[in-house]
Amino acid sequence: MTKAKYIIAVLFASLILLIVPNISNAAVTVTRNIESKTTMKYSVSGLNLNEEHEYEYGFSATKAAEVKNWYKVTEYSTTSATVTLRLSDGNMKEVFDATDTGYLTLRDITDGNKIVVEPTTIDLKIPYLLVTDYTVINNGMDFTKRKDFNCRA
Repeated sequence: MTKAKYIIAVLFASLILLIVPNISNAAVTVTRNIESKTTMKYSVSGLNLNEEHEYEYGFSATKAAEVKNWYKVTEYSTTSATVTLRLSDGNMKEVFDATDTGYLTLRDITDGNKIVVEPTTIDLKIPYLLVTDYTVINNGMDFTKRKDFNCRA
C-alpha cells in the first residue's frame, strides 16, 4: 500500500511540474519590425506594467555592460511596450556597429529606477538590401527557373 502512495505522489508532483510552467505567463518575448533603413521598432510583450508609471529603456552591446543612455518609452500598455532604435542616434549606432546581438533593458523611473526587464537579447542585424543602393531590373528573368543557365567557376 505505501508503494502505491509513493507512485501516486511522484506522478502528482511530476504533473504539477509539467503544468505550472505552461500556465505561467512569465516569458518576455521581443519581436522586431524594421521601419526604415535607420529605424527598428521592438515590441516587448509578456510584461506586467502599471499605466500610471513612466518607463525608460536602455540598450547595450553586452549583457554585463552598464547602460549609459536611457530613453523614454512612449508606447506601452499593461502587458507590452514598444521601443524604437535609431541608427541616427550616435550612442545607439555604436552598439549597432559593435555587434549583431544587443541587449534591451526596461526600468520603471516612477518606482525608483526599478528594473522591470533584465537585459534581453534582441536581433540587430540589418537586412542587406536595406543598407545598399541597388537597382531592380524587371525584365522577367529569374535565374532559378532557367534551365540553360550554367555557372562555371
